[in-house]
Amino acid sequence: MSLPRTGAEIREAFLSFFEERGHARLPSDSLIPSDDPTLLFTGAGMNQFKDEFLGQGRPGLVRATTSQKCLRVPDLENVGRTPRHHTFFEMLGNFSFGDYFKEEAILWEWEFFTSTLGWDGERMVATVYKEDEEAFGIWHEVIGLPEERIFRFGEKENYWPAEAPSLGPNGPCGPCSELYFDLDPGQLPSTSGLAALPERFLEVGNFVFTQFNRQESGALAPLPQSNIDVGLGLERIAAVAQDAANNFETEIFKPLLASIQEIAGQDYGKDEDADVCMRRIADHARAVFFCIADGASPGKEGRAYVVRKILRRAVRDGISLGVREPFLASLLPAVIDSMGSAYPELEEQAPGIRTILQGEEEQFREVFQKGIVRLKSLLKEPRDGIFPGALGFELHDTYGFPVDITQVVVEEAGLRFDHVGYQAAMDEQRSRAREFSAITGDIFSASSAGILQSGGLEATEFLGWDQDEVPAIVLCILKGKEKIPSLESGEFGAVVLDKTPFYPEGGGQVGDQGSLVDSKGKVLFEVSDTQSAHPFVLHLGDAAGSLKVGQEVLAKISVSLRRATEIHHTATHLLHSAMKEVLGDAVRQAGSLVSKEKLRFDYTTEQAPTSEERKRIEELVQSEILKASPLATSFSTLNEARAAR
Repeated sequence: MSLPRTGAEIREAFLSFFEERGHARLPSDSLIPSDDPTLLFTGAGMNQFKDEFLGQGRPGLVRATTSQKCLRVPDLENVGRTPRHHTFFEMLGNFSFGDYFKEEAILWEWEFFTSTLGWDGERMVATVYKEDEEAFGIWHEVIGLPEERIFRFGEKENYWPAEAPSLGPNGPCGPCSELYFDLDPGQLPSTSGLAALPERFLEVGNFVFTQFNRQESGALAPLPQSNIDVGLGLERIAAVAQDAANNFETEIFKPLLASIQEIAGQDYGKDEDADVCMRRIADHARAVFFCIADGASPGKEGRAYVVRKILRRAVRDGISLGVREPFLASLLPAVIDSMGSAYPELEEQAPGIRTILQGEEEQFREVFQKGIVRLKSLLKEPRDGIFPGALGFELHDTYGFPVDITQVVVEEAGLRFDHVGYQAAMDEQRSRAREFSAITGDIFSASSAGILQSGGLEATEFLGWDQDEVPAIVLCILKGKEKIPSLESGEFGAVVLDKTPFYPEGGGQVGDQGSLVDSKGKVLFEVSDTQSAHPFVLHLGDAAGSLKVGQEVLAKISVSLRRATEIHHTATHLLHSAMKEVLGDAVRQAGSLVSKEKLRFDYTTEQAPTSEERKRIEELVQSEILKASPLATSFSTLNEARAAR
């Protein structure tokens, strides 16, 4: 029997391996995290199991395995330039929620690599947290790794979240262990040398042992249940299995690179600058295809902005390769051929993906030409021999204009390009991107859920389906990431109640507004927004009086705002239904905004509706409104709701 080599074979081998060991094989979550407004994108396999890690998940689910679609953007500039960086990638994962722990996790992963994949165990090295004697003992005494091939690192390298014991955040945390494949076996480096040789030692597995609850004092108390979160990068494993020089030269990417070469009229491997462009296009195309398929279309804000930025970087690279016509849509068949069987949503959404890509690329090519005009106008302004790097970054970030082209044009004009200023602007933008992306070690609602969970709070009971005001008790008050005993007039904070009628923002609908009042009707807290930190509801706003933990209040939503919002929510469903009737089932919702003032419905379809079709859609919606049909609320699973549409 041949060993798994292709991406599809490795994925199936991994999932089958853990399924045979009692793990529930579950599908990948969407790139738009389900039930988690705090994350722009799903960046790890563990994201969909937040409830399970907190001990509040699905009954009977104690072991799970997935191949998770992931998107991460903080290292965007490295994509294509290094062998391993990606924006979109697949994370193979196996998880235990209070079931097995370190020994089983390490043994099974070792068995998968050495037996199922057939890798040479003598080319593997492991790292452990310096104080984790249990993990060290398993690697050395049970697996049989020599001591010199087990490296001890500190909490920055081998703890989740990084540096949690010293710096926090409070909440679930634990030591990590990592498994590396030695690409150039020989004399082993010193302990510090391993981290300094990333090209030689390829990380292929990360084991997170969530076993502690960091408290406000910094103490690490044992969790009621210890959890396992293991993640393996599919693209990296395929590169080792296929003896490829980098991830992009595996069969996962080869069909895509072949299409890019044909479009560009250039051969991969002949020019490093062109190779970087081709690798980046291959990565970014996959990211954009999957984002759009999951409902994250390019746009101006939030995740839509990230998708647009990735798409424009790919188009810019195509322009650099001399591709004069829109080309991204023509790459979709290659990705469907290689990944469509595992992710059928690509083919299901192909018409809409192509339409969006065509429109976005045509628009950006016009914007790019404006970048040329902008650069020439900047060069006409008086300069003291230096072209400011901040302006170069503006061209790069706003117009997608390549900095190398900016540099050439600037130098031809007799000026020196300010690389230091450009890098400073780039570093500042990266810092903002990391904060904005919310893809960090702490997945628990920017620490809010973890902080609340560490206090042993009960989940907020939502009663807003049929109640506009509810007697409640203040369970917790947050100011930033700190729990405080009270808020005084004028102070901003987040209040957690045991019960609430306030609907938290979700599904495109804005969060409720309203007030918390005392028994005499005096307003103590003005709620300006409501957010979810599942399973808690955060009431955000300003104190109008003194509000204390343990206080009894009456939680009252703004009824006029809620009713106006409900009207627009219903209208959104009517609009979607009418569009499907007129334009066909190819219409797919790609986002929405529902507020008291308006509704916005983002959608994808094969072509823009005609004026006659728009008129017919309006008539259908108005007809349904005039019927004044009674409304009813029902509860169902996501799959049941989709089937009923």
